[in-house]
Amino acid sequence: MLLAGNLTSFFDCLSLGIIGETGPLVPFAAEHPEAIELHIRRYCDVHRNVWPEDMEGQKQVGILDMQIFRRGTHVFMIMDTVDDFDFERDMARLADLPRQAEWEAFVAKAQGSDPSLPSHKKWRLMEKIFELEK
Repeated sequence: MLLAGNLTSFFDCLSLGIIGETGPLVPFAAEHPEAIELHIRRYCDVHRNVWPEDMEGQKQVGILDMQIFRRGTHVFMIMDTVDDFDFERDMARLADLPRQAEWEAFVAKAQGSDPSLPSHKKWRLMEKIFELEK
């Protein structure tokens, strides 16, 4: 499962807090590139020390492995999941687990997003267009 977000969208104070639906903040980024880079560094730093409860919760809902990659202001998440994993259903289950809302609020500080939004409201599924092996 591949998901994507645009980090500049995290910092749109007028956005709904949903990655990818507000588009890049070209005027803000052009006027305040240092602020964008600071938020991106914070976001990366937060993910160097993910809370054990968050990682355990991911496993409980069927996420076998997760990787996040960054290139500039774009981030891509790859999740390996159990076969019957349903993104909306299982990420909503994750949002209800202990400390998950606290983790989302903590990460929201680095994202500049609404701290009440669960992660499945920030990330969007991407369409797979090629696979070497099936």
